[in-house]
Amino acid sequence: MIYDGQCRFCQRSLDLLRHLAGRHVFRLHDANDRPMIRASFPMLADADAEDAMFVVTPRREVFRGFFAFRRMMWESPRLFPLLLLFYAPGAALIG
Repeated sequence: MIYDGQCRFCQRSLDLLRHLAGRHVFRLHDANDRPMIRASFPMLADADAEDAMFVVTPRREVFRGFFAFRRMMWESPRLFPLLLLFYAPGAALIG
């Protein structure tokens, strides 16, 4: 998970999600650490991390914004119930 570490909304949202999923399910990376992002996630070197968060899977797939949150739901059985909400008709338009 790559996010804007200076964004209070991002921090609160991810803290809640980590609490629900279990603390050790996700690895969070502050997008403001540009050298680390370029070294670890070169595909996100020029990404607009101030406007959206990103998820990079172990297979190096990249998801942005709402679709990143939705992808995170698949990583913890404790989050599976939220998949219904994230896949509901129209959810992608709202998200």
